[in-house]
Amino acid sequence: ALLIFVAVLILMVVGAIVRYTSEGALVAAVDDLDGGRKPTFRETISRGWKRFLRLLAQDLIIGLVVGIAAMLLVLVYAIVAGLLLAPGIVMIANNGGARGLGIAWVVLLGLILGLILILLIAAIGAITTAVQVYAQRASVLQLEGVFDALGSGLRLFRARWRQSVSMWLWLALLSLVIGLAIAPVALLLLALVAVPSAGVYVMSRSSLLTGIVAAPLFVVFVLAMLWIGGLLTAFRSAVWTLTYNELLAEEETLPARA
Repeated sequence: ALLIFVAVLILMVVGAIVRYTSEGALVAAVDDLDGGRKPTFRETISRGWKRFLRLLAQDLIIGLVVGIAAMLLVLVYAIVAGLLLAPGIVMIANNGGARGLGIAWVVLLGLILGLILILLIAAIGAITTAVQVYAQRASVLQLEGVFDALGSGLRLFRARWRQSVSMWLWLALLSLVIGLAIAPVALLLLALVAVPSAGVYVMSRSSLLTGIVAAPLFVVFVLAMLWIGGLLTAFRSAVWTLTYNELLAEEETLPARA
């Protein structure tokens, strides 16, 4: 058990290093290309490596703040929803002539409250994502510290919240469309793993032989999914970097226009 815990801990640490180093490197590479420069692999990885601790710290802080805010929001939401639904629940419980009205009250108000909850979740997601990606780019491209970058990200979102929310919505819609398009492909690939494995087991009744056949096929499936997911992640990161550069340039030209 201890060895498993240590192995999982090592994998988590390595995963965090790879994730934030690659994220910083990708931001740096897209910024170089946007500025007409040709980045080298070594330079971009170096820039990502130098900022990965700051990017990690930013995500931890944002996660902590959002987690606390979400718990408070859920508590307030639950109390308000309970108070609003209480009259309908009472009417249903009394089993009188108002029972039908109580059912209609609970159903209609429940739908409205559900829609409000979805909108609240979407708003939190949009704000959190925009501030996070702007802070990451302020850290990598402007070389700002953890809290300075978070402040810069929040200020840029407040100044350009319409463009930020619009970009978040477009990327969310694109991710949904791509996810729906990939689903049949994923099911087909999964079938290509399951069918031969099931056939081997039926013929041999050997779990070992089935595992030997299934393991490489499953690895190919996982790698294919990771490759597709990586492409989508890289695309989103590049779009946010270009958006950040454009919005930051607009902000910097405002005093000159005034």
